Amino acid sequence: MSIFCAACALLATRYTYSWGALRTAEIEEQPIFDQHLQETLAGNVTIRAFRRSREFITQNKKNTAQRLQSNLAIRASKQWLSLRVLFLVSILSCTMAALGTQSATTSKIKSGTIGLVLACCMALPDAITNVIEFGANLSQHTFGAVERIRQHINAEQEPSEAIKEDCNALSRWPQRGGIRFRDFSFHYEGKDQTPAIKMLDLNIKAGSRVALLGPSAGGKSTMALAMIRGIEASCGKIILDGVDIASINLDALRRLVTVVPSDPATALFPKESLRMNLDPQLQCTEDEIHQVLQTLELSRLVSADLNDMMPVTLSEGHKQLVCIARALLQKPLVLFLDQATSLMDSDSENVVQTTLRDRLAPTTTVITVTDRMTSIADYDYVYIMQAGTIVEEGEPGKLLEKDGLREEDAFFKRMCSKSGQLHAIQTNAGQKSLEMLAALERPRGVWSGEAGNRILEAFSRPNNRIPMAG
Repeated sequence: MSIFCAACALLATRYTYSWGALRTAEIEEQPIFDQHLQETLAGNVTIRAFRRSREFITQNKKNTAQRLQSNLAIRASKQWLSLRVLFLVSILSCTMAALGTQSATTSKIKSGTIGLVLACCMALPDAITNVIEFGANLSQHTFGAVERIRQHINAEQEPSEAIKEDCNALSRWPQRGGIRFRDFSFHYEGKDQTPAIKMLDLNIKAGSRVALLGPSAGGKSTMALAMIRGIEASCGKIILDGVDIASINLDALRRLVTVVPSDPATALFPKESLRMNLDPQLQCTEDEIHQVLQTLELSRLVSADLNDMMPVTLSEGHKQLVCIARALLQKPLVLFLDQATSLMDSDSENVVQTTLRDRLAPTTTVITVTDRMTSIADYDYVYIMQAGTIVEEGEPGKLLEKDGLREEDAFFKRMCSKSGQLHAIQTNAGQKSLEMLAALERPRGVWSGEAGNRILEAFSRPNNRIPMAG
């Protein structure tokens, strides 16, 4: 009997381990199947319009096959268990029958008792199988849940309190939105220890509009996370208006620095009201909210009730506008746009850039990460980042004066040429330079009166051919 119990325990151990692994694989594949199916059903009109039905059908068949493969493996494991339990019980029954027959001949055990024992043995396979499957389910669900709870408990937490700082310094802070990255470096944990940002040293003036350009994986999004202390510096520091942000409480810092991500799905609450999406802290009046919506030309939402649910039919570009509207309502000291206009059309992006230029407080600093070169041609300063370092910096107009063919560090000029909009970018940058001259210099000669207005109008015409740089 002890041998039978040991064999059953070995079966239970092997089945629990294999069934748990198969069940985990099935759970991981389920969301992939469901998401693809839901997206296909929701976008079937677009799929048919672009004649991509065959590709989606093929992908759906592939996802279904993977899901059925996991389900079939689980069913096969149950049959494997049942077969082996039945084999063990059969051996036990034969042994009991042989011993009972031998005992019956010597009149030690009655034949009725032997029949009762054999009848009980016939019910053993189902009982043992149910006990082992119950143990496997208990191990997968109960102990798996405990393990997930432990992972959440042991997960790295953001620091709740700031480093001690001089109270007198913080009492007069902040006054302006100047930012200084001083020898800042950061690398993600993993096998590849290559720094995402390498000894970055730059100074962004308060109230300026700055553009961060460059290829992907250059460290631009990492800078956005560092600004709100989503990541901590490996070395160096970030100074905001003269104070190290590591010494600032997280809640206070994130009220002053707002990051607008490229994916609006990560920032919006689709099951909440429109007001909760625009003003989560409930600090703004309805007039202020409607004014911002009207400024961004979100006409569909201007007339909507703020207590209504977030419209589910908003386009991705409009969702990005909602994210930017929320950022404007927070009135941050620093506004970081990480590809926040990538899904908008050109008209909506022009509205956003006009709002950033004309409607923000003079001390608000704007940092924009974008691939659309024309939208940042009139910015105050441009940084080109590659592999976590600054490879070129300067005012757009001066960077455009470089020779993109002969000068190796003319990254901005070459990026503008590759975009196919070099002339439009030169025009916008030249108009910015003229406006600055008109504001700084005393009006005299050709700059005064109607002549000066005609010069400025010439650069605003889309068909002008006056070379400004290059």
